[in-house]
Amino acid sequence: MKSREILTLQLGNYANYVGTHFWNIQEAGFQYEPGSGIPEINHDVLFREGQNHRGDVTYTPRMLCVDLKGALVHLSEDGDLYGDESRKKILSGGSDALNPQIPWDSQSIELVREEAVEKPTFQKDLDTIGQANAQGDYEFRNTVKSWTDFMYTRYHPRSVNVIREYSHSDEENSFDTFTNGRELWKSGCFGEDFGDKIRQYIEECDNCQGFQVLFDCTDGFSGLTAQCFDDLNDEYGKCILAYPIIPPHVRNFKNADSAVTSQIRLVNLSLSFASLIESSSLFVPVSTMAQGWRNVSGSRQFANVSYDPENFYQTSAILATFLDTLTLKYRAKDILQPMVLSEFCADLNAYGLKMKD
Repeated sequence: MKSREILTLQLGNYANYVGTHFWNIQEAGFQYEPGSGIPEINHDVLFREGQNHRGDVTYTPRMLCVDLKGALVHLSEDGDLYGDESRKKILSGGSDALNPQIPWDSQSIELVREEAVEKPTFQKDLDTIGQANAQGDYEFRNTVKSWTDFMYTRYHPRSVNVIREYSHSDEENSFDTFTNGRELWKSGCFGEDFGDKIRQYIEECDNCQGFQVLFDCTDGFSGLTAQCFDDLNDEYGKCILAYPIIPPHVRNFKNADSAVTSQIRLVNLSLSFASLIESSSLFVPVSTMAQGWRNVSGSRQFANVSYDPENFYQTSAILATFLDTLTLKYRAKDILQPMVLSEFCADLNAYGLKMKD
């Protein structure tokens, strides 16, 4: 049976919180022990096998994620799975380590080095012992500052992409409007570079079904995703299953108070949904908030679940669990009649209604 590959896209800071939990859940379901039975999940749908420079076999998500400059904190854009040891030595060493690599007089240039960011305890344990410390209490609820802090799954070097024109901040959001997102894709080199990486993943596939896309739909990532979808439809014409994500709270946009931010958020959301009707096969808005249209207010109540409704780590974990369940239909290993992504979308968009809530 041919593989039924799906390429996952994650665009936006909160979408990457949800995505990080989702990939952690997938890797936790891997079966390594012999005699553990036939796995029920076909992980090849969302993961790819490869090799690093040492010849070690790797198994990473077939995924591209996007965030703003500064959001990665301690994570390198290239990750650490395929990293060149000599390059790491150069970057971590002093000027003596750098000098031999410079073909001109190194004494005539000024070396500006960015301050190293200390990794959280969880990531340090992964680096040293290869797994979480069973005796440790990482207190993720209070300590997580970025989605990279609790990331267990390692990504391919081409997976992580950074928008350098805008900076991430916990106080305000500078990537504010749907229009800014569209213009960023069309005017700079970002859209071309990102499109090339999509093409590289697609060319690796035997039988790519299409795309599942998680994205923040209330800020500039809504426009970036809309323009991305236009290009995907023009070039590939494959199924697109979109999950527009509404964060549990909204940071004020740059130079805007709460009232103006709320109006901009509503416009972004409206334009995003309007574009999804035209460009996606199906879209499923997700949020832990009871209301996400005109105002973000009131958290959803779940049986036997207690959580902080404004905590990104906890709320994204709930959404990732929902996505893990929803996507089972096209990830399950059904040899007789495997469900493909287009059939999954067709089953849910009866009478041409593309939005499923």
